[in-house]
Amino acid sequence: MSEGIEVLSSEIFECTAVEVFKIPPGEITLNQWTNYESNTVWKGSLRLIEQESFPTEGVNYEIGEDASQISDLPILPIDKIRLKIELFNTIDDDNLLWGQVFYNPLIDIKDDLIEVIDTSPSNTTGEGIESSSDVQIETIQRTHSYRLFKIIVQIPGTNYSPNKQDKLIQVALGLKFDDKIDAYTFIERLQSYKKLFKSYVEQYNYDMDMLKLTTKQNDLSLNDIENINFGEVNNFEPPNDDADDNDDFGDFVS
Repeated sequence: MSEGIEVLSSEIFECTAVEVFKIPPGEITLNQWTNYESNTVWKGSLRLIEQESFPTEGVNYEIGEDASQISDLPILPIDKIRLKIELFNTIDDDNLLWGQVFYNPLIDIKDDLIEVIDTSPSNTTGEGIESSSDVQIETIQRTHSYRLFKIIVQIPGTNYSPNKQDKLIQVALGLKFDDKIDAYTFIERLQSYKKLFKSYVEQYNYDMDMLKLTTKQNDLSLNDIENINFGEVNNFEPPNDDADDNDDFGDFVS
C-alpha cells in the first residue's frame, strides 16, 4: 500500500470450481482452445473483489505552467478503483493464493479526458482503439463462449499498477467456469463494475472541468484587480444632495 493511501476491499462474488489453462499467443481464437483440458495448469476457487483507494493525506499538485497555481487534483479513476480476481486453493481452512488479476476497462487518456472503449466480442471494428504499443491490454477479456475468458495473471504479492511502463511479471491464460450459473454471475458482476467505472470517469471529467473553470475565474479576478486605477477611486467625490433645489417632494412642504 502506498504511503498516504488506504484501500478498502469488498468481495462481490466467489465460486469454487474454475480452471486455468494455457492458451496460444495472440488474439482470442476459440478453435485453437479446443484442447484446453489437456493444457490445464491449475484448478481451484475464484474470488472477485472491488477495491477503492482513499488518500489519507492531502497532496498538492501544480496546475498549468504557473507554479503558483496549486490545487488538489481529482484522482484518476484507474488510480481510485479496480477489480481484482484472486485464484486460490483452500487447504486446512487456509486460502493459498495461486494468482491474481487486476482489472479496469481499457481506457484512453487524452487531455485529462478518459474514454471507456468497448472491447466486447461484438466490437469487431476496434473503433476507438489506437494501434499503439502504449495501449493498455485489458486483463479480462470475454470470448464468444460464456464460460471461457482470457485473463492476464500476475504472481501473488505483486501490487496493482495502472502505469503501463511498470515492469510486471504477467502471463496470458485461459479461464473456464465449470458451472454455467457461476459464469453468468461473473459476467453480470463484470458488467456492473464497468458501469461503476464509467460513473467514476464521468465524475472525474466533471471535476476536472470545474477545476479548470475555477482556475480561469481566479485568473480573471486577479487581472481585474490589477487593471483598477486606484488614483481615480481616491479622487472620487460623492454627489451633493443639497444642490438639488427641485425636490420632487417640495410641493408637500409648507
